[in-house]
Amino acid sequence: MLSLEQLTVFKAAAELGSFSAAARDTGKAVSTVSNSISNLEVHLGSHYSIALLEYRH
Repeated sequence: MLSLEQLTVFKAAAELGSFSAAARDTGKAVSTVSNSISNLEVHLGSHYSIALLEYRH
């Protein structure tokens, strides 16, 4: 199930361009941001393979 927190974290990451910036903006740990977006991708991609953001290594 989608949560407002997942969407808020995703919006911050998309707008700010990094998980670190999204974590600062939302007051969450980077690992929480990463897990939230990963869970959102799993939820949205349950029938298809989907990546919401381009991950840079």
